[in-house]
Amino acid sequence: MYVSTKTPILLQIARVKVNAPNRESPVIDTRIVFDIGSQRSYISNKICEALGLKVEHKERLVVKTFGAEEGRSQECGVVRLSVKTKAGSNVILTLLAVSTICEPLVGQPLTFATNHYSYLSGLDMADSSDQNDHLEVGILIGADNYWSLLTGRIRKGRTGPTAVETDF
Repeated sequence: MYVSTKTPILLQIARVKVNAPNRESPVIDTRIVFDIGSQRSYISNKICEALGLKVEHKERLVVKTFGAEEGRSQECGVVRLSVKTKAGSNVILTLLAVSTICEPLVGQPLTFATNHYSYLSGLDMADSSDQNDHLEVGILIGADNYWSLLTGRIRKGRTGPTAVETDF
């Protein structure tokens, strides 16, 4: 969500509790970044290992970034993950395992946004971290899962960021 050229960009992120399907423990905290520009959804190998997720099968992908004409072939394990919603239920996601989702996020000025855009005040934010917190992202939700995790409710003003409600 773009604020302006003079301020950072707010990404759609959520802090969630995850575990392996059909197992109650271990449960770990991680962050999700919602990226409608990605066709598929991914999970870091670090989270897979911490939860002991089993690879169901493997898929070969051709990864193209930033308008590259040639793609890079990569084989990824396919795993299933249970994510707890704010209502207390679990959503099972099928994800591709990769070495890294992205570097820790910095400069997510949530306090700035809620203080400067009154229509955002009072919202239950899915991640209350602010600009001094280096946010490690363990999951990327792409177009394959994106729309199924949104409630359809949004809040926006005439200018500034738009808040999009998710199940988290």
